[in-house]
Amino acid sequence: MILIATDEAGYGPKLGPFVVAATVWRLPEPAGVAALAGLSETVCPAGLPAVSVADSKQVYRPGSSGGLNALETIVWAATRWIDPHGRPATLAELLARTSSGDLAALRNQPWFAGAALDGPFPGGEPIRKAAEDIAAAVLPVWRREGAELLEVRQRILAARCFNGQLQRGINKAQLLSETTADLVVRILRAYPGEAVHIYSDRHGGRAYYGGLLQHFLPDAQLQILAETARESHYQLDEDARSLQWRFTVKGDAFAPVSLASMFAKYTRERLMECFNAYWRRQHGEDLRPTAGYPVDAQRFLDNIAPAAARLQIPSEVLVRQR
Repeated sequence: MILIATDEAGYGPKLGPFVVAATVWRLPEPAGVAALAGLSETVCPAGLPAVSVADSKQVYRPGSSGGLNALETIVWAATRWIDPHGRPATLAELLARTSSGDLAALRNQPWFAGAALDGPFPGGEPIRKAAEDIAAAVLPVWRREGAELLEVRQRILAARCFNGQLQRGINKAQLLSETTADLVVRILRAYPGEAVHIYSDRHGGRAYYGGLLQHFLPDAQLQILAETARESHYQLDEDARSLQWRFTVKGDAFAPVSLASMFAKYTRERLMECFNAYWRRQHGEDLRPTAGYPVDAQRFLDNIAPAAARLQIPSEVLVRQR
């Protein structure tokens, strides 16, 4: 059985990229999701910080380097799970493995151009020193019940692409749902014929996804299993396989969704480091960095306005319009 879990980071901000991530798993039968039990455990490697998979909002707070280190620990260990014999050594290599279709568009933005994405992965020196010991401690626990993490895929929409999508006449909530569905359908093509269960954190207050799923899987027969205040649950039968897709309130409490959340948040935060570093070079080292949320984004835009005018950077490249 294949399990796909999705979540996002950067939905609310006006600056920086919007990221949707999916973790892809093969689970043994008949254990199913019970094979993921080890993923929910807190692992305490000797002499190292405790490691746990959790919703990224619980792990990381803006301005907290320790929180970013915690995210990075999990992301690093997960890349070792996927490929124990090789690893991405830079941020660019991590993005090439998880988000290859968006990398060229990212590099077209000045803050991600040139060597901007060539910072090391892991980025934090404490994690680089302890990375192998951490992986050696957590991976046996995560793998204990036979689950396999096959891959992580992401969509990264920088401001220009984000705004271009909205110009099609959809709203931001629709963009989240469509980007998620498109990412999942791309993954489904890589695993033909296998039964798939898909878990997503509910998209805001949206409770009805049948039309969305029928649009992205037009040849599937759709059954609505539940559309309640807590969960929207669908079955889609196509050819020789069955898909089940759940959109659940607080779905990021489910460990595979939590891991997707952590990848998306880590990717966005590393890209925001590149964004802030670029503007410090253009404006001056006294520029206070931003996380991109609306109120602080306006402060940041006011600060960099002379530099942006000098560089002739259009607003639609810099600022997400909604």
